[in-house]
Amino acid sequence: MGIVLASGAIVNANATARSDLWRALKGGSNNFGIITRFDLQTFSQGDLWGGSLTQSIDSSDEVFEAFAKIASAPQYDPYASLVTGLTFNSTSQQWLIGHLATYTKPVADPPVFAGLLAIEPQLQNTLGFTNLSTLTNEPGLPVQLNSLFYTATYGVSATLLAKVLDISNETIYSTYSQVPGGLLWSLAFEPLPTLVTKLGPVKGGNSLGTTPADGNGVVLLLSAFWASTSANAFVQQTAQIIMQKVNEAARDMGMLHKFVYLDYANQDQDPISSYGWENVASLRAAATKYDPQGIFQKQVPGGFKLPA
Repeated sequence: MGIVLASGAIVNANATARSDLWRALKGGSNNFGIITRFDLQTFSQGDLWGGSLTQSIDSSDEVFEAFAKIASAPQYDPYASLVTGLTFNSTSQQWLIGHLATYTKPVADPPVFAGLLAIEPQLQNTLGFTNLSTLTNEPGLPVQLNSLFYTATYGVSATLLAKVLDISNETIYSTYSQVPGGLLWSLAFEPLPTLVTKLGPVKGGNSLGTTPADGNGVVLLLSAFWASTSANAFVQQTAQIIMQKVNEAARDMGMLHKFVYLDYANQDQDPISSYGWENVASLRAAATKYDPQGIFQKQVPGGFKLPA
């Protein structure tokens, strides 16, 4: 990749040239320079199978069992991608379950998703043969003025997923009326299998601190979308309460992982510290080497800066 350093120099960083900078950039955010070019290894994809599936919240226990079976598989199917989301709409005062499922081989109704597909009723189903561009354009985002993210990573457990829903429901159901103009809450669960985390060292390493020793995991993205800026502080406080209670429940079950996914993190979170002190030390060493005056940490606003 090409990167502009604080000195103004334009350099290349990859597995063989400035490999320490290349590794730091894989997780270190905007602390080192401005990336101007990505060089990617490509492959021919062809048609795939995928789309969206919507189910009733009454099926949540069955859904969590099916999701946990997929996410905890000792031999995770490398062609399968799944995001299971639960949304609460303050207008309807109801939850819905939606899945974005993809199988990157042209196989109809692949066995890995059999448990989910067997759950009735299906309120909507667009699953079928498609291509990547069509699939990418299918999910829509709510048109709102304000949004927030919070995230955490857990071990795989249908019981824990049910607790996440219960805690969220108890926390938000009686408070939606305090947000003028409507409010949408979302809980999205994404598998983080050891099949993925074992590839870090193979691909030159990264700074995230995730390893197969963590076991199969689940990344939670808690998000909210709302119209009125007057509710900003209230929604932020509510999200904090949800995450605190969920993390406490996961910790009590021995299922709270340290990893905090930076792209989903709230401004109140510290994802880089979650990588572990050895990775943070490596990141600081790279920053000292390539930006000795700390320009990108002191004078570039936004993003998550390296912890002291």
